[in-house]
Amino acid sequence: MLVNYTGKICKALAVNGRIPAPVLYFTKGDTALIRVHNLLDRMTSIHWHGLLFSVEQDGVPYLTTATVMP
Repeated sequence: MLVNYTGKICKALAVNGRIPAPVLYFTKGDTALIRVHNLLDRMTSIHWHGLLFSVEQDGVPYLTTATVMP
């Protein structure tokens, strides 16, 4: 989507049309299934804050984490 944070319009990545991405709430012991549909024209990855994952699921793209194909 197009944004203007500094007086200049530029492209930014939005999740479900929002910047920052929507907050997901869980309770300890919950199980969550999160489906990611990459509508970009290139590969991408997701980085999570507040959740503990192994580096295979939440690391550096191309280094430890598989990318999400378009």
